[in-house]
Amino acid sequence: MYRGSMSNLIRMAPCARWSPWLLGLIFVLVTDNLLAGTEREQFEYLVTYTGSVSSNKPLDISRVVWVAPKPSSGDTSEVSVRISSEKFMKLELMFPFRYCYRATYNPETQRSLGFENYQRARKQLEYVSANFDWKKRILRSSSARAEMPGVSLNPFDAFHGSAQAASPSWKVRSQKSFLLPDILLDRVSMVQHLRTMKLKSGRVVSLPVSDGTRMLEYWVDISNDEVSLLGKKWKAYRLRFETFDPIKDMPPHPPVDIWFSRDAARIPLRLASSYSFGDFDIRLTRIGKTGIHNIQCKNWEGFQ
Repeated sequence: MYRGSMSNLIRMAPCARWSPWLLGLIFVLVTDNLLAGTEREQFEYLVTYTGSVSSNKPLDISRVVWVAPKPSSGDTSEVSVRISSEKFMKLELMFPFRYCYRATYNPETQRSLGFENYQRARKQLEYVSANFDWKKRILRSSSARAEMPGVSLNPFDAFHGSAQAASPSWKVRSQKSFLLPDILLDRVSMVQHLRTMKLKSGRVVSLPVSDGTRMLEYWVDISNDEVSLLGKKWKAYRLRFETFDPIKDMPPHPPVDIWFSRDAARIPLRLASSYSFGDFDIRLTRIGKTGIHNIQCKNWEGFQ
């Protein structure tokens, strides 16, 4: 028996609040240059939680898919991230969640062009969008919140199709604007961009990043490592991501480790982070290919 509840886990975990790192950087779909039929890499992952809520036993909580352009691609890329608890019934029955993140960026200029993300935890919806206007050198962002109409809090009610009677009514929470520096990425584009860079053990990379509500600088410490998965040992780069929020005078999240394969493919093999309430481990389970492109978060089932 679990000492806590699934709802406590989701409320505490970054995957329930904002989680661009745990859900956002979990990388579900990274798509290429919007050309229909373009073949892209597809990586699938399993997210496992271990902590007080699960009696310190590993608990699988979601599946992740990352569809990515190859690191050598220099074109403007569309990046879309999705995650779902759909096939993990211990969580789905008590606290179903969905997350979708969609962004575009230019790897040549190291500039994000814009992003949006939708997040649903049970019947609560959140939406954030940002536009990077490089001609006027202004970043504009807005966030909104809604509640799915007609959705019951009964965990035994079906998650799908329960809100088809009416559309969510969004209420704007905040609108912000910032002056743009010469280089600026969003968090998910930062991870994809690092796949294109020359990595070397002992190097520390500094990158300016915005989540739409604040300006941050990330320090990425690179070291050599190995990862065992899919029945083999992979030579890997281990990248440790750290940042600090000068306004709140504290880090916005604990350090996050991401492992890339130490070859030209730079396959994201694993992501891990530790919080006071437990550890999250995201491991590669499948490598494939796809032609999916131009994902629209708002049209994904669970947000309508």
